[in-house]
Amino acid sequence: MKATFACTHFAVRVSGGSDAMIEVSGELDIASVPAFEAAVRRLDLPRRRSAVLDLGRLVFIDATGLHALLDLQAECLDASIALTITPAPRNVQRVFELSGVDRLLDTSAPRRGNTP
Repeated sequence: MKATFACTHFAVRVSGGSDAMIEVSGELDIASVPAFEAAVRRLDLPRRRSAVLDLGRLVFIDATGLHALLDLQAECLDASIALTITPAPRNVQRVFELSGVDRLLDTSAPRRGNTP
């Protein structure tokens, strides 16, 4: 299964078999979180063994986006699904640090490709 959900400055691509892939690009904010949540719901995470959340192309995140990422992590924990999060670009990582979310999300997975 592959699907792409997009708003003006946001896209999320999901694919899944036993392992789900969620690739986020653009801005994850109050306007785009509903599309992100719809994409995640479509994956039916409880049926997956693991999930990868690729934040390498995320350029902006607000408090609503932070909350959506924490909700995704909680959903994976509740379903005993291993969640791997690839690091976001430095400016987004800085928001994680300032908000304390960096202590809650493990973004220590290696970056994919040549993402800055």
